[in-house]
Amino acid sequence: LVVTPCYYRGAMTSAALIQHYTGVADASPIPMVLYSVPANTGLDLPLEAVLTLAQHPNILGIKDSGGDITRMGLMVHKTQQEDFLLVSPGASGGVCALANVLGAPLCQLDCLCREGRWQEARDLQHRLIEPNMAVSGQHSLGCLRVGVPGHGRAGG
Repeated sequence: LVVTPCYYRGAMTSAALIQHYTGVADASPIPMVLYSVPANTGLDLPLEAVLTLAQHPNILGIKDSGGDITRMGLMVHKTQQEDFLLVSPGASGGVCALANVLGAPLCQLDCLCREGRWQEARDLQHRLIEPNMAVSGQHSLGCLRVGVPGHGRAGG
């Protein structure tokens, strides 16, 4: 998972980002995933760069945390001929911060969905909304550090 470089935002044109990610992908001994998280970097990976990078054999997909569902849908549509995954809610997969502190209920949610037990899955999903909001937005990293044994405050 390689986050969009953001230290020199003004220089991060599509061409510069393509060059950066291509260099990392060429040098990486394992397949990589692009990571666009504009809330933290102040920089969104441009769609045209994503479409170019989707053709690289060592780039598996993108984790797009920008929240623009239309953009995500367009990525899926425009990369359907590539072996390229969109890792986001409702897509090919997800990166779930909540799993760091509530892994068992999330695994249970996955099992309920796979078994077609939709009402139980919905009920569990609703119980997980507030903890997820705390971990992924409201308290972010601090909440994770306190919730993970051996980290943070409160005797951890």
